Amino acid sequence: MKKILVTTLVAAALVTSALAQGSVTMGASATKNPISYTLDGTTIVKVPVSSPGIATIPGYGNLNVGLYSAPVGTPLSFVAGVPDLSAASPWRLQTSPLLQTITGTPGTMLSTAVTLGSGTAGSDVQLVVVGWTGTAADFATAASQGALLGWAGSTLSTGGMGWQNPTGTALLPAVVSRTATTFNGLVLAPIPEPSTFALAGLGAAALLIFRRRK
Repeated sequence: MKKILVTTLVAAALVTSALAQGSVTMGASATKNPISYTLDGTTIVKVPVSSPGIATIPGYGNLNVGLYSAPVGTPLSFVAGVPDLSAASPWRLQTSPLLQTITGTPGTMLSTAVTLGSGTAGSDVQLVVVGWTGTAADFATAASQGALLGWAGSTLSTGGMGWQNPTGTALLPAVVSRTATTFNGLVLAPIPEPSTFALAGLGAAALLIFRRRK
């Protein structure tokens, strides 16, 4: 009897823990907010349908789409031109598996319930959708490895640069907002190395000096 009681208590604790985490349903439409990529910053291509398993981007490997959450009002800061989603930041990656499957038509991702890395069920959180290529487990690691990167609110992806979104329980997730000021699709692209930014800055400074002397 005691063993049964203990097992029941453990199971109840696990259910309570799952329900306590905020959750949302994430998906993408090929016509409204597709998952795409560009290699030159101009030609945008919808990610091909997974065939089979994980979708891949030619030359860059696996597609990974994740959601980062943070307390309401948390700003999204940048380091070397990309969002700071490192472990030192207040943003946390969803705790459920990454979204990696494109199905039906290119750019389409079926709606999937995901549990967020921060936020209590039923409360609001700040949310941002990001994408990267390769085998890195998170956005920050991928950013240091020369992967294609994308995030909601970037010039290419448009949408919101982190927005307030309601959450739900594990059994009844809320829906990721899909508007021009929230999630409006995702475009992954090459990101210049930090040294490139530095060289660009030096070039601009030299140009200003040249103009002043002239």
